[in-house]
Amino acid sequence: MKSDQSDQITVTGSIRRYPLFFAANIILCVAIAFAFSKSAATKFEATSVLVIQDPQTQRVFTTAGYSDPKRYVADQAAIIGSTNVYAATAKRLEAAGFADISASDVGGSATVLTSTESSRIEITYSAATPELATAGAGAMLEAYKEVKRTESAKNLESTASGIDKSVADVDKQITTASGSQASIKKVLTEQQIVGLTTTLQELNDRIATPTGNLTVSESNQLGAIASKLQSLVSAVQIQQLDPALVQATNELNQLVARKTDLLKRKDQLAIDSELGASGVVLASAPSSAVPAAKTGTIKTVGVAGVLGAAMGAGLCYALSVRRKQFAGRLEPEAVLQAPLLSDVPNFKDEKINSGLPVITHPTSASAEALRFVASTLGIRMEASGSRVIAMTSAAHGDGKTSILANTAFALAQTGLRVLTIDADQEHGSLTKLLGGETYAEAGLAEVVAGEDMNDLVREIQANDNVTSIGLLSRGLAPPKGFDALVGQNLKRALAEANDVDLILIDCPPLLQIAQAASLINVADAVVVVVNHGGSIVLHEEIRERLNFIGRPPLGYVYNRAPLRKELASYYVSERFVRSGSPENDGPAEPNSAVTASLPNAKKVIATKARRTDVKRNSPLK
Repeated sequence: MKSDQSDQITVTGSIRRYPLFFAANIILCVAIAFAFSKSAATKFEATSVLVIQDPQTQRVFTTAGYSDPKRYVADQAAIIGSTNVYAATAKRLEAAGFADISASDVGGSATVLTSTESSRIEITYSAATPELATAGAGAMLEAYKEVKRTESAKNLESTASGIDKSVADVDKQITTASGSQASIKKVLTEQQIVGLTTTLQELNDRIATPTGNLTVSESNQLGAIASKLQSLVSAVQIQQLDPALVQATNELNQLVARKTDLLKRKDQLAIDSELGASGVVLASAPSSAVPAAKTGTIKTVGVAGVLGAAMGAGLCYALSVRRKQFAGRLEPEAVLQAPLLSDVPNFKDEKINSGLPVITHPTSASAEALRFVASTLGIRMEASGSRVIAMTSAAHGDGKTSILANTAFALAQTGLRVLTIDADQEHGSLTKLLGGETYAEAGLAEVVAGEDMNDLVREIQANDNVTSIGLLSRGLAPPKGFDALVGQNLKRALAEANDVDLILIDCPPLLQIAQAASLINVADAVVVVVNHGGSIVLHEEIRERLNFIGRPPLGYVYNRAPLRKELASYYVSERFVRSGSPENDGPAEPNSAVTASLPNAKKVIATKARRTDVKRNSPLK
């Protein structure tokens, strides 16, 4: 089942609910950060500066490189901040006499900064001593160049190894091709020579005959053989005896050319690798270390404050989620941003069945709490210059009407002239409490319609014939346009009521009845009645609405609070002293805070059975 929007909890609302807790978290985090910053040993910093350039652009034979120089700078900064450089730096520091420094120590002490406008990289090393800071910054600079050279050498070795393998394969192919060429040459030459040798042998045998003379044809044949031998020599020299030999010779020449190119490429790579091994155009080692900037403390405290605020907000929200209802009398103060006027016990805790303990049980803790409401309200009204007070609550049944009526009688007991107005048109609880269930006379509805309030106010008097208050009942039927008429006629009527010291308006619940806002707007100030266990979120909404209306709470009354033991024991003791029995709440002496004598506890001011005890004279005439 979905929860109502009124039960939703917000972070900002949680912070307003627990402002002290929120502030305490911030103060605690800031204090810890400040103490840590001050207690930390003084640090020294040394900085090495690098100006770098993509080594690909420095090479003679290969110029392809990064399309974005900024990306190259960022990549080199990442290499400087790598584990390989940290480890190489630690080794160099150890060799320099700084023992027990690990790669992680280097990483925690080093800061790498780059510039978006240039190829400049700054390596800052922080340490407890200036010597270590200077050595660390220099070691990181050299470690970076060492790592770059090592990586360049590895790349060259890997590439050269591949070229050597290709050269070896070409050598094998050249050997094979050379063998094929020699074989073809040999076969062709031997065939020609065998044929010529046979012819020569025949001629030689002929010469060896007794005649020893050659015929003309034989002489011509001998000349042809000499010519063929000359042609054979020429053919062998220009290697054009057969197409297979030409093809073998061409393949051999191509392989030799390929081998030459591979060896040339290997030499070029070695030269380029040497020229662009590190890519460092300029390297400036630190000359000395300086103390770390003092702004570190301010930065630490600032970060701690932000973290404290975030943590405090989270904790406030968690508390709000777990505690959605008021559990103590002081909790509403942070939500309503208004002071506590008094906490009033639950009447049932003292076995009080009356709704007016100020009259019926004057020596009870409840009555004293209500008199305290009257006292603190009077002080607040005097300080703020308020005369018309509206009382409201979050929901019907919070005990607002009973608080208002008892406060009115308590104020009247001090000699003040008090007028109460029942503005709850739906329930009319104040009219029923003071006038009875069947009380039905003209009242607020008619005043809002334009009638004279002086003719409609009735006096409600206690049975002591001394304490009395004025009552303007809710009336018979509210006119059309009630909200608009309230701002005109009621406001004028309240301003013309000069024969009363203060006016208390019993408004309907602010979050349930729209008319409540109009009624509160004509008052000088507003008091919120908070019921024990009431919804925190609802009272946050009350505060926001009252601020929007322009009537922030003058204070609040915490109603039906658990009866505190110290109050219970005190007032039981008082009753025992006055009456001789803690169970008898009989006639009591006048309270020092009240000028008029208190009525007998067994009498009530206006009950259903004794309507004749109520005097209805208008105190405003």
